[in-house]
Amino acid sequence: MTNPLNRGPEIEPPMSRRYLGWPDPSTAPANVRAALDTIGTGREAVLALLKNFRDAMAAVGGQDVKDPRLSDAGRKDAQTIRGGEVRAQHGAQLDTLESTLEAAFNTIGAAATWPAAKPGVEALLTRQAMWSRTRPLLDAGIPADQLVSEANDAETLNMLRDELIPYLRTRGTREIDLDYISNVAVRRYAELSTPTLAGSFAALLIADIYDDALDVVIASARNEIATADRFGANFLSTSIQAENLTQDATRALLGGVDPGRMGLHRNPGR
Repeated sequence: MTNPLNRGPEIEPPMSRRYLGWPDPSTAPANVRAALDTIGTGREAVLALLKNFRDAMAAVGGQDVKDPRLSDAGRKDAQTIRGGEVRAQHGAQLDTLESTLEAAFNTIGAAATWPAAKPGVEALLTRQAMWSRTRPLLDAGIPADQLVSEANDAETLNMLRDELIPYLRTRGTREIDLDYISNVAVRRYAELSTPTLAGSFAALLIADIYDDALDVVIASARNEIATADRFGANFLSTSIQAENLTQDATRALLGGVDPGRMGLHRNPGR
């Protein structure tokens, strides 16, 4: 596979794969754990809403509007009106569900606050000096994730996030490995934090697994409700796409390792 910068084929750099298990959100505040549960069951909630919508539309289609004052065209119009009411009702329910999920993501994001880099020229020069000492280690073959996992303070992690990922990208590193490096930085900072903050960052990492997939599923559900056309929504292909996105995000969290091969739980958010 060719990398997007056209600098040759994508490569897989040396990795220590230190972080292979699921992050543990058990020490996060109760509201963060509840938000993660909401996100973890979000896809099932969308599917349940769609099932109710399809059942309601089927019931409308099976109803015969028996009103002697209406012509055949009038009865058809009455069914159309009822179908529009069903679409409006379930569209509003989907809006509510989407808002609930967005609020859950915001709750976790607010609790898992990444430390800002120190301001000022001196701090910038210090980070640049850190990078000058780090880059030769990479060139000598030290695994990138090992360097991140051995950082002992937030300022070093900020330097690595700012410098390491762009550096690896220019060398053709696969995007899934870049995402893994970013996740390792979060996991290392969690280790250096209080148990409460560590649990919140664990919840953030797990929530990210579901983020893109939920966007795809909600968009497809919205299209189906708006058009009342199950086949036009291509929901089967959407489900496959959502599952692929979830698996890609999971592999990025686990260093490229397939969770199925490791016997890990398939729904860590619950």
